[in-house]
Amino acid sequence: MHTGNRTKADWYPEHAFIILTLQRLTRLSSQNGLSDTDIQKALPTTDDRHSTHSRSGITWESEKTFQPPDNQTHLRSLQSYRGDRSPERVAYMEKNSILTRKSLGVSIEQVSVFLCSDNTVVSFFEHSGDVIEEPILKRLNSPETILRRSGDASLLVHSIIDAITDLAIPIVATYEKSIAELEMDVLTEPAIGHSKALYILTSELSMLRQQMQPIASLINSLRDHYNTTQFLNRSPSPASPIPNLARRGAGPATPKTQTQSSVTISPAAHTYLGDVEDHCIMIIASLDQMRTQSDNMISLIFNTMGAYQNESMQQLTFVTTLFLPLTFLSGYFGMNFEEFPPLKNTHMFFWWLALPITFGMVVILLTNDVAKIKHRLTTSTTAVAKIKHRSSATAVTLVTMSLCTSIRVLTHSKPITVLSDSLYIL
Repeated sequence: MHTGNRTKADWYPEHAFIILTLQRLTRLSSQNGLSDTDIQKALPTTDDRHSTHSRSGITWESEKTFQPPDNQTHLRSLQSYRGDRSPERVAYMEKNSILTRKSLGVSIEQVSVFLCSDNTVVSFFEHSGDVIEEPILKRLNSPETILRRSGDASLLVHSIIDAITDLAIPIVATYEKSIAELEMDVLTEPAIGHSKALYILTSELSMLRQQMQPIASLINSLRDHYNTTQFLNRSPSPASPIPNLARRGAGPATPKTQTQSSVTISPAAHTYLGDVEDHCIMIIASLDQMRTQSDNMISLIFNTMGAYQNESMQQLTFVTTLFLPLTFLSGYFGMNFEEFPPLKNTHMFFWWLALPITFGMVVILLTNDVAKIKHRLTTSTTAVAKIKHRSSATAVTLVTMSLCTSIRVLTHSKPITVLSDSLYIL
């Protein structure tokens, strides 16, 4: 069986053939100390957080690679799902993945479903059939569930697709937590290693989105088939002679095509498939948001490192400017002249010349910076003065209003309006 097909839904006269991918969060080994509850909640353990050098759990010297659980050694990772990729690239990307540092991984497998016209569903899973089957069997064993009472095969197909979509939610939650932890590292201590991790993360998010977007299109195809079936099965109205005339002149009946398949999607399945489509859209939107956030963090890393480098160059420029006159004077007094009277003086003569020249050179070269500092000091002083003036004006206004209120209460007369500009200050 070929396991590299694209996600699709093919309609035949007696059945529908559905292919989609299943994305699942998987432990890399059975000795990693993580429980199934931790994986479902997508929460890294406390030991994993404190045993690394950063909040994101990235330790660049680690040699851990993608290793599936002991009982599922044939699982394919997110990087190796497509067989046309370079093995060296796949190994490097898996070794440096953020999820690998947390002893987690994303496995992908193909799921094939046959929806037959005799109300039968046949499904094929590579490895995760028990994960999908268990909750569905519980619902079938309970007589109160809609799935049990309806006896609808299309509703059973909806349950399979819904369970496959729900398995992608913990993956998205894990990536969101990893990005949040990595964001703190980028904001506090940005490094080139973070940009590599973000690039690998962006690649994984793109591949995961490429698997989820066709599932949303598949659900739309199933829902559109319901609408098409309703349209084809609608009987023409007796009051309309045109359709009857068209039917009489249409000749022999045309054979059944893929669109006219006898497989139907029930109204309940059509309704519930809309909820699954909403889940897919939310997952795709989260993946797009995380990919944009990763790109922004990569830009922030390079901008921050560029700003640090500019500050270093500015400090180096200041030191060079400070020692430039001293270097010139040292070279000048080090000349081997036959007669050089200044050399007969003490060493204080050198500093008597060097200090004023150095100070003048620094002032000349840093004129713009000195002007900026002076402008900032002037602006801050002016702002403080304005604030004090407004505070005093507000106090005078409050005192004036209280005096007018007291006079009005004592005289029991009409309100007094103060029109004097000297007392009413805004």
